[in-house]
Amino acid sequence: MTIIRTLHAAWVNHHQDVLQQADEVYAAMRGLRPPAASGAAAPFNPAVALSRALVEVLNDSDPVNGGIGSGPQKFPREPILALLLSEYRSSHSTKVREALVGALDAMALGGLHDHLGGGFHRYSTEPTWSVPHFEKMLYDNAQLLGVFAEAYQLTHSPLYGQVVNDVAGYLTQQMAAPRGGFYAAQDAEVDGREGVSYLWSRKEIESILGNSEAATFFQVYSLTPVPNAGVGGDDVGAERGVLRVRIPVADTLKRVGTTDMASALAALAPHRARLLAVRERRAQPARDEKIVVAWNGLAIDALVRSAEVLRQPAYLDLATRTAERLWKDAYNPRTGELRHEIFRGRAQVHGYLDDYALLGIAFLSLADATRETVWRDRAARLAAALLSRFFREGTLATTIAAADLVILPQDDGDNTMPSGTSATVELLARLQAATGQPDYADVMQRIVSGLASTVRDHPQVWASTLVALNRYPVPESAEAQQRTARPSASGQPSVLNTADHVRARGEAHGALDHDDITVTLVVDKDYHVNANPASFDYLIPTRLSIDGLTDIRVTYPAAIVIKPKFAPDGLKVYEGTVTIRAIAPKDTVVGGKPIVGNVRVQACNDEICLPPATLSVTIEIGR
Repeated sequence: MTIIRTLHAAWVNHHQDVLQQADEVYAAMRGLRPPAASGAAAPFNPAVALSRALVEVLNDSDPVNGGIGSGPQKFPREPILALLLSEYRSSHSTKVREALVGALDAMALGGLHDHLGGGFHRYSTEPTWSVPHFEKMLYDNAQLLGVFAEAYQLTHSPLYGQVVNDVAGYLTQQMAAPRGGFYAAQDAEVDGREGVSYLWSRKEIESILGNSEAATFFQVYSLTPVPNAGVGGDDVGAERGVLRVRIPVADTLKRVGTTDMASALAALAPHRARLLAVRERRAQPARDEKIVVAWNGLAIDALVRSAEVLRQPAYLDLATRTAERLWKDAYNPRTGELRHEIFRGRAQVHGYLDDYALLGIAFLSLADATRETVWRDRAARLAAALLSRFFREGTLATTIAAADLVILPQDDGDNTMPSGTSATVELLARLQAATGQPDYADVMQRIVSGLASTVRDHPQVWASTLVALNRYPVPESAEAQQRTARPSASGQPSVLNTADHVRARGEAHGALDHDDITVTLVVDKDYHVNANPASFDYLIPTRLSIDGLTDIRVTYPAAIVIKPKFAPDGLKVYEGTVTIRAIAPKDTVVGGKPIVGNVRVQACNDEICLPPATLSVTIEIGR
């Protein structure tokens, strides 16, 4: 009451002074916001910003203990790991691989990883990744699931494949809600003591495994002591510790006579199962049973990638089940509103920017994996709702409460997970690529323009934005194209376009048991288009689709390899006349009206790549 009376007295007796102070505070708060982009600002180049971020990350990597940063605590920093993965996928740089593998190995083999129950703890309390803060978060495990899946795809390391199955098993067995979706977290403490359910003494392990099997177990594993972690019972005062793989790892492999850590760990699976059975009889940490939409979006996306990489359809089924639950319970089709979380069967709290964006990304990944367009349609509906609620003043607010606030709340970068702004950039970029609708590109241009200054100054902080922009380049909007168009002989603007240099025609013929479709591209001299598959995942491959037909099998021609200056290892491309063939079921094409094909293609020469185009092809029906 004293504060309220004081404020009232100031408002009544010193009204003008209060207003002046309010204006000064407001001006100071506005001064903390990034400056608006100006027409004179240097052009923003995502590739250059990504290179700068990469230099910062590599300089900050720990060559001894692994991971990013050299402080007393170590966090996974998943957006940075995703940046390293993206760069290694395109460049195969030895330095990038060393930083990436160093971080992933340290986490997989250290105490951050729960070697018995699966999944990862929140962060390491010391530099060697041996003693964690024992809380387990869904957003960490979801992102690390995806990171290790992509790392397995790139490196073929059996250890990473084991980790993917380990984390997926943890999510399924410990974090899955009965009706679909994943819970938010597991606590670090039991009865006020952190980590007590996870700790072991050597004597405990020997009593469970027997001395001989325990000796075999400790050839690979060790216990890192945790101060003040003694237990009661027969082991009073015994030093207890966190289970981890023994370091140095090279010495451990030599000790067990192998060069393959994955096989050494697989051989001890029965030992770990026996220890886990005993551990589960202890008091367990509490579980936060909120189903947070954004974090579940991360989990869906990671499960889809894991299903593809490890060829595990069960993971795709789990992702689909989770997505259906969120759409049914957290989304209101009448209002277009998405709720932030589901708790005890009730959707609650207005959704934040990252809820809409990350769930939209997950739906697009499901659309790619299942070929079911309903997921793309749902992603588009989420994007529309997102823009109507959060897109203000050419930028993105993080909450719908922004309308009631003096200063628009904005993201200041990626932290433990992609920011809502970074996720929105990826969502819009992928929707534009999937639909070809220019509105998505126009909004992206405005968002990126507003971010350009801060991303240029602090590129590592915006790792997820840079990965998205380099993987899904922002197409130039029609307005921007008009501003930058080259003049023609008539003096009128003439926009460089892929369609000016690539032409298409098509025809269809009936065969004995199927229909044949042939689409021929003619690429101008000195230009080429990317092959399918493209050399790198950030390039746009040539792709054929047929309106109204999903049951077709498309065959792309063999590529030729060119070696431009920017890709000395070579690019797979098509030049000149290119023939794409497709097979459709009997009588689905021939005998009816002409059909329409769409060829997604991007023309490049040795200096530039033109904006991609979708060429519409009327396919004539032959005899």
